[in-house]
Amino acid sequence: MYQSALRRSPLKSTQRLLRTSSNKLAGKGETVSTKEMEQFQKFVGEWWRPGGPYDSLRSMNELRVLLIQDMCYKQKRRNIEGSKPLKNFNILDVGCGGGILAEPLSRLGGTVTGIDPLEENVQAAQKHADQDPDIDSLTYQCTDIETISSDHPNHFDVVIASEVLEHVNNPSIFVEACCNAVKPGGYIVLTTINRTLLSTALVKYMAEYVLRIVPENTHDENKFVTPYEVTDMLRKGNMVDIKFKGMMLNPLTNQWSWTSIDLMNYACTARKPVY
Repeated sequence: MYQSALRRSPLKSTQRLLRTSSNKLAGKGETVSTKEMEQFQKFVGEWWRPGGPYDSLRSMNELRVLLIQDMCYKQKRRNIEGSKPLKNFNILDVGCGGGILAEPLSRLGGTVTGIDPLEENVQAAQKHADQDPDIDSLTYQCTDIETISSDHPNHFDVVIASEVLEHVNNPSIFVEACCNAVKPGGYIVLTTINRTLLSTALVKYMAEYVLRIVPENTHDENKFVTPYEVTDMLRKGNMVDIKFKGMMLNPLTNQWSWTSIDLMNYACTARKPVY
């Protein structure tokens, strides 16, 4: 299933919704970190700029889009090839930022809801999506996962929190809310950073202060989360079939690859059982 799926779908209409509040920070849930949001607010215009601070995150799509597609395949137990392999799948992108993951998922036919607690991020995502008439069924909301989970429990085929867990307060509550939003038989997809000496040295200090792949102060190494901790959170969320896979970035080529080593970046998938 890990074959190229980053194709554009011949879609003809657009259906988008932008919900914002009067505050710049809409999320009031206890998982939203004001400090983290202030950091991201500095770079709201950089999400799609070539050579910008989110280049490595965009290149991660080569792995994570295919991983998400594979989770959809597991639910239908059938081949989902074609120009719109994610058609009829309801997908939630938690912490969507400027929409760099939500857009390709929508182009592949997914009914995608992107949420972010920072209003400027949602506006940036909406502005970029408006430039592409081929994007369909893409909805953005300025809100937090606790609100979505409460309003739409057991609703989404796939819930994604990619490079988000290490930026939230109360990660256990965050993961619980994500699990609650997954429908029975659906999957959660997480990507985050392990809390190890190696990740602190390379993902934090080397990436931010030496190679400058990402802006300084993007990460707090104390908020990195181990696979053991994630497993415990997912089990408390009644998830099963928990699997991990390491991810590695080549800074010279800006290309990601899968690896058996999960000491730095890693992906995790889990399924909500059907009772």
